[in-house]
Amino acid sequence: MEQRIINGIYTGASGRSSLYDLSVPAAWRGALIVFVHGFMGFKDWGAWGLVSDFFVNRGFAFAKFNLSHNGGTIEDALDFPDLEAFAQNTYSKEVEDIACFVQHVKAMIQPKAIFTIGRLSWGWCKPFVCTGFSPQQGGAMGSDFGHW
Repeated sequence: MEQRIINGIYTGASGRSSLYDLSVPAAWRGALIVFVHGFMGFKDWGAWGLVSDFFVNRGFAFAKFNLSHNGGTIEDALDFPDLEAFAQNTYSKEVEDIACFVQHVKAMIQPKAIFTIGRLSWGWCKPFVCTGFSPQQGGAMGSDFGHW
């Protein structure tokens, strides 16, 4: 049976909580894809739910999460209500969030390989900074989708 966590909570930079979704298919082959959004983004933006379904239907676990200082809150993740947290956001906090989130997910499902995808603001390469990426451990894909 497929395992789904919607709006789960992890603890990121500065002890700040944020939301995530995790889907693990019944026929999981051990690979996890982590989606990292970019600047002013959030996990439920755009077509990332469809992207999640695409990969889960092909045997991958898929996780997407909000960075802790993106301006959203646990109660209101979509409308950008916490401008103070957003004003305190830094690249270092985002990298810390990624490391915290990956460790959180690894403790739950113990993936054999982790792949990352992302968009904007270095979203596709931040995981390399905090995970010590090597080609033997997984991979990454990045996109800009028309952002200039």
